[in-house]
Amino acid sequence: MSATLLAFAALWGVPYMMAEYGLSRPLAAGSISLMLIGWAVGSPAIGWLSDRVGSRRYPVIAVAVLAAASFSALIFLRPMPLILAEGLLFFNGVVSGGMVVLLAAARENNAAEASGTAVSFVNTAIIFSGALLQPVIDWLLDLNWDGRMEAGARVYSVDAFNTAFLTLVAANLLAIVLCLFVRDAKHRPTES
Repeated sequence: MSATLLAFAALWGVPYMMAEYGLSRPLAAGSISLMLIGWAVGSPAIGWLSDRVGSRRYPVIAVAVLAAASFSALIFLRPMPLILAEGLLFFNGVVSGGMVVLLAAARENNAAEASGTAVSFVNTAIIFSGALLQPVIDWLLDLNWDGRMEAGARVYSVDAFNTAFLTLVAANLLAIVLCLFVRDAKHRPTES
């Protein structure tokens, strides 16, 4: 779920919004910032919800499905009005922020002496997704590049972006499958 934030919002989202909607770089960055704002809202809200319902598993499965659906809609249901795309970006950020529940699940499903290692492993996997997918997307963009340049930089078509972003759709689908294996701890630790 974090791949869309780390690979799309952190690197490829701004040029995509420029290509798809003809936005200037600052306006495209503002649109992509909606994902980050959504993440800031969703992370604590979904963590709270997870605590409230007493489950890590079901909220994380739900947000994984919603994250995959919202990002897929952004890629496949085009053209769409900018305001709808920005709403999807914000919504994707909100639900993708729910991945923080996985950190709590890692802590709760491991012995106290191993919980730090488990949380670190999950966090490493989160960061690895962006580190892996950014160059994969770049490679796919280069494969689909039509040769256009502006100010010495490659300019990619919307179709090239959408082809490359299929990796993010696949990552979101993989997230759903992996979230099915998340289990709720029988006894949550009481110490912080």
